[in-house]
This record gives sequence, structure tokens and C-alpha cells, in this order.
Amino acid sequence: MTGDTRTAGSTGAPWEEAPDCEGPKLPGDPADLAATPRPDRDAEVLALSVDPSLAVAAQTHYETVRADLEAIRAIDPPLADVHVAPGYFDALELWFLGGGLPAWESIWAGKYRAWDCLNEHYGGSYPQPIDGFGFLLRLDGAYGEAVRDAYAALPGLEEADVSRSSICRVSECESAGTIALVATIGLEGDLVTREFRFESKDGVVLQYRVVEGEAPVLVD
Repeated sequence: MTGDTRTAGSTGAPWEEAPDCEGPKLPGDPADLAATPRPDRDAEVLALSVDPSLAVAAQTHYETVRADLEAIRAIDPPLADVHVAPGYFDALELWFLGGGLPAWESIWAGKYRAWDCLNEHYGGSYPQPIDGFGFLLRLDGAYGEAVRDAYAALPGLEEADVSRSSICRVSECESAGTIALVATIGLEGDLVTREFRFESKDGVVLQYRVVEGEAPVLVD
């Protein structure tokens, strides 16, 4: 919701005031935010899993993980059919219960402005009402905990929950298993070592370790 929608009947509540989007900086590097959703979803989700407290995966981490996956799949082609599970949220459930009722009423009246800067920064869509006192806010990309926490601080809001789409993507529906990543981060923020765990649907696990500058190695 953007644009000044205040009316003569406005309550004057703080969440109905147009926020100053030039004020406090919101979490997330603008270039990284502009890049999501990235072409390689596996690489983006895994890169974000290295530090889920971020707003979005760092581009350098994404590029590293993408190159690792390409190298591993070149060694073991069947792993190209294994993809990440739905491991990031693509929506937020925002609950205005109890003391949040006045804010909820402002949203219904089209007057709630407190989330304008957040929606502009993170690409939040028009909220969809759910279960009477909640709204579902769609996000197009792979986002981390910093985005949830930013919305959780909205005035009048009592609870912000992560929500994941119930509709899987083609790669998820047809995946032969799942992928997980554990990585160590160097002093310069680079991913020094990466361990990829590919698990098939029947429980077979293959683990590859990648050290910067070296080819992937299959480990026990």
C-alpha cells in the first residue's frame, strides 16, 4: 500500500502517518536486494542458509555456491536432479490481534502507512486478509530473518510469522532429494570451506567438500 490515503475520518494514529523513507537504513544491501530472485534458486537459498540472519544472500556468496554446484554436478551428473527443499519464506503472516485492532482497522480502511518504506525496500505486495485479524504479505525473492524482523517491528503489530508457499516449484516437485550446506566464513566475509550434503529420497547421502581454489572432493 503506497500513496497518501488519509481521510477526514482518520484517527491520527502513528501508523497512519507517511513514514520518512530517507531515515534509518533498512537491512539489506540494495544491490543484493535488487538481484533476488536470482537465476539459480539452489545456489541462492544455500548461500542465504550460510547466514540466515541477513536480509538476502550476498552476491559474492551466491556466486561461490553457484560455481561449487556446477563443479560438483560436473563430477556427479545425477546430482543435477537434486534441489533444495523450500527453505526460505516467500510471504509473511502479519497478525494484528488484541491491542493491534486499531491498526488492523486502519489497514482495512486503506490508511495504514507504517509499512510503506518496508514494502518499497523489499518489494512487498498488497496484503491479503487471512483468518479475520491477519494479513498475508507476498514477497518475490529469497529473504532471511532480517526482513521478518523489520516487519515484526511495525507499530500495532502483535506477531509476524514466516509463511511458505504451499505450491512447490517444478524443481522442488521433481527433485530427487535435498541439498544442505555448511560453510566457514573468513575474515573478509568469503566462504573459505563449503560442505554440500546431497540426500536422495531413499536416504542415500553424498557429501562434497570444497576448499577455495581446489576441486570438490567426495568425503565420507
